[in-house]
Amino acid sequence: MIDQAENLRIAINNNKKVAEQRKHFLIEQLLKMDWECTSDGKQLFEMSLPELEQIHINEKCRIGREMSIHVN
Repeated sequence: MIDQAENLRIAINNNKKVAEQRKHFLIEQLLKMDWECTSDGKQLFEMSLPELEQIHINEKCRIGREMSIHVN
C-alpha cells in the first residue's frame, strides 16, 4: 500500500515532468518566432518557466497587435 509520503513524491515528480515539458514547448515556440535571448543576453534555456511564459505571452500579444494594424 502506498503511503502519503510516496504519493507526495509521485506528485512532485509528475509536476516536475509537466513543468519541463511546458518549458520545452515554450522554447520551441519562441524559437519559431525567432526569439533567442533577452536584451541582456540571457538564453532561453537559462530562463525559468514563469519567465518563458511571460515572454511567450508578450510575443503573442505583439504579433496580434501587428496583425490588427494590417487588417485596419
